[in-house]
Amino acid sequence: MRLFLEKGFDQTSMTEVAAACGIGRATLFRYFPSKADIVWRGFDLHLRRLATLLPAQPIALPIATAVHSAAVQAFAEAVDEEQLWRRRFAVQQQTDALRPGLAAHWLEWAQIVAAFVAERTGTRPDDVIPAAVGGAAQAAFAATLRTWLHTEDYGGDVIQRMRDALQPVCEGLNHLLESQELRHTCRTPG
Repeated sequence: MRLFLEKGFDQTSMTEVAAACGIGRATLFRYFPSKADIVWRGFDLHLRRLATLLPAQPIALPIATAVHSAAVQAFAEAVDEEQLWRRRFAVQQQTDALRPGLAAHWLEWAQIVAAFVAERTGTRPDDVIPAAVGGAAQAAFAATLRTWLHTEDYGGDVIQRMRDALQPVCEGLNHLLESQELRHTCRTPG
């Protein structure tokens, strides 16, 4: 990621990446068929972890609180001392060639959350409320990461900062979900 940020993603060859890693080009291609795969690997792992953590949340938790908990935990597991997660995100944000993949990954993030909400509410993932909850949680998560890219103040307890940033959004989403639940239970037949 450091090399991509210094030289630019498009200007960096796989040969240079292999040399910087101290491995042969063939070995690099065995694990990463393309440069984009190097960038997406961490995001893909994060998505899989989020998809695992959501259904493991206690059923007694309000839905958006469960989303908050799983999203923060998945983020906490991705954060590392060397700030690789931050560098990877910076490469994704500043590389035009990666924009379609970035949009697809964020859409998948929102859909994972929507599927969880749908499961808990007995609706479909593409229904308005599950899709809105997934989109809102994803937007808040991504906005928090983008904010850190534009400031030198990204140190400290980034996990707590993510927790704090998502909290008001998830509280609002819980209110939305509660109002929808009341509306469903108050409906009269016909």
